[in-house]
Amino acid sequence: MYNEENISTSSYRYYALRECFDMRHCGQRPLYQQLKFCLKSGTRIFLLNLLFFITIVAVCNAAVPTVFYVPHQDDEALGMPLGIPEHIAAGRPVKVILYMPNRSDPGLLDIMNGVTQCPLNKYYASRFPGHPAYHNFNMNQQQMNTYRNEEFSRSVGALGLSTYSSTGWGDAQESQLVSLMYNLILKYEKIYPGTGHKCIAGPSFMLINIFKIKNRDCFPWDNPPKPMVDHIACYKAALLLKSNYPNGINGLGWDFRFYDDYIWFDPVTNENTYYTYTTHPEPPCPQYTYGAGQYMGYKINSQNAYKVYTPSSNRYALGMHSVPNLFYGSQNDPYIYLELLEPGNNPPCKIQPYNQTPRGSFAKSIHVHDHDNSHDFNSTEGFYHGDFQYVPAVEEIEEYIEFEDVTEQAIKMFGDEHWKQ
Repeated sequence: MYNEENISTSSYRYYALRECFDMRHCGQRPLYQQLKFCLKSGTRIFLLNLLFFITIVAVCNAAVPTVFYVPHQDDEALGMPLGIPEHIAAGRPVKVILYMPNRSDPGLLDIMNGVTQCPLNKYYASRFPGHPAYHNFNMNQQQMNTYRNEEFSRSVGALGLSTYSSTGWGDAQESQLVSLMYNLILKYEKIYPGTGHKCIAGPSFMLINIFKIKNRDCFPWDNPPKPMVDHIACYKAALLLKSNYPNGINGLGWDFRFYDDYIWFDPVTNENTYYTYTTHPEPPCPQYTYGAGQYMGYKINSQNAYKVYTPSSNRYALGMHSVPNLFYGSQNDPYIYLELLEPGNNPPCKIQPYNQTPRGSFAKSIHVHDHDNSHDFNSTEGFYHGDFQYVPAVEEIEEYIEFEDVTEQAIKMFGDEHWKQ
């Protein structure tokens, strides 16, 4: 690994020169760091390096990045697995940030330690024959977070990324998390004005269909239960940014989109704790829906990362144990469901959600490409027994140069805060 101490060596100068000219870092690295490598690559070609750096600035600014903010391990595989490869295929620099990697999950921990019955045995026994009713892994929260982050890493690699970023955040009160998200988004918008900011939609479809709240992104919420705090924080941060910077940074406006991942139900068993089709037959209606079936291979492979169950190697299929209903409900759906920043009544559904069609018809016809092999894979049953060759590296988010504490503003704007559900 190169560092400041051996900067005088020819090997480091070659490394710095290569990093200076490497256009893959557009949207992934602040431009001042790019300039640092250009300046340190050797005085003999300083002017040439400076010329290349000017070119890099122009090209990188022309290709502003798209940042996907992921609250929990599995949200990228449920809500964003078509959107991420879609943006990569469009030639945009893509960055994925896991912003709650160390949150506690006592419910899932109880499942893995045998306090409560395993849902795969209780509700999906026909798909997991012989799977135990109660586990006894003696797992603590820190271990679970490590294993969940490993699942996330394999999932992100399956979506085509070589790196992702992590904040290191754990549990936070809502207004504090909103303030953190506000500054995280603002940081990238200041570095790359015009960045596309993609989040998970906050309110669950349970609020819309059961409690008849008409729009996921409409405030104030005066009817409990309130939406998932870790999800809604990104939306609330976006509202604050829009309020404080109406025209964005440098007058470029804001580009926010919110991917739904709580809209699916399992159409076979109807054993979904959030939404039951037989009870509430009207489909949840996003503000914007479109097909992206050409990226279904990425989606299936991404979700497979949460279906690997080999406890002897510390792979526990934690994502599948956590929300099997959402995995089964979404896995064969080739549509993207988006919410916008602007509130308002959802328009009538132009197409029905894919999961109301016969189950498995799409998965059986698609040829799925794994990174390590190619095969026809039926994604409907049981655990995944393949491997993941590409596991991306994780990069910790750097400290903020400037930090705007908007905690009090968040409380004033959105009312009393509450702890995550």
